[in-house]
Amino acid sequence: MKPSLTDETVNKIRPIKWLMLAGLIFVLPLLSAAGYVNETWGAPFCAICPSRIMTTLLTGSTDQLYVDTASSSLMVLSVIGDFLFGLMIAIGLTVRQPFCRICPMLALHAIFRKVGLLRLVKNSTPRCEKCGLCANACPMDIREIHTEMEKKDITFQDCTLCGRCVEFCPDDKVMQFRYLGFPIFSSSAKYFKKRKQAQTQWEAISLANLNTKINKK
Repeated sequence: MKPSLTDETVNKIRPIKWLMLAGLIFVLPLLSAAGYVNETWGAPFCAICPSRIMTTLLTGSTDQLYVDTASSSLMVLSVIGDFLFGLMIAIGLTVRQPFCRICPMLALHAIFRKVGLLRLVKNSTPRCEKCGLCANACPMDIREIHTEMEKKDITFQDCTLCGRCVEFCPDDKVMQFRYLGFPIFSSSAKYFKKRKQAQTQWEAISLANLNTKINKK
């Protein structure tokens, strides 16, 4: 497993979620409430969020995939929403969690996590400098998980607390999730070996099935 974006690209993308938080969650709704802009702009993020379309499509409904022509503002927002949905689907073929990287909810998550009780902790060892599996497994391409050797709390701003870095770490108790200071999920060499064996078996089965289908054709 390799990072889906370069470090330079990741660094350029990171500020976008904060700009979206400021503009879509605070500025436009406040301007709408004060009467400076149309009330349609009172909840712009809800109108353009690709997840709104995705979640309804997964239920078999296409109700949210439309262009609203009731007003110019609604039409602009619905077109932006449809475009973002299509764009994220296309980018998602090569980039892991594309919209999560710019979503203002991730920014809010980072703010409230400061007072949260769940922490991602790293107990660095000399092996950490040579491995890098944790960062490669991270769907948000947080390279600092691998390079940080001083701080124990590595719950970085872009972290979604998915736990993949802990899952892919091959050393005992190097990576941990801690709640109120107590470990609730720790990296394990034994678990890593079992996971690797299971993945190898799954890949072998998938390849065998693919070869069978090709031979039938």
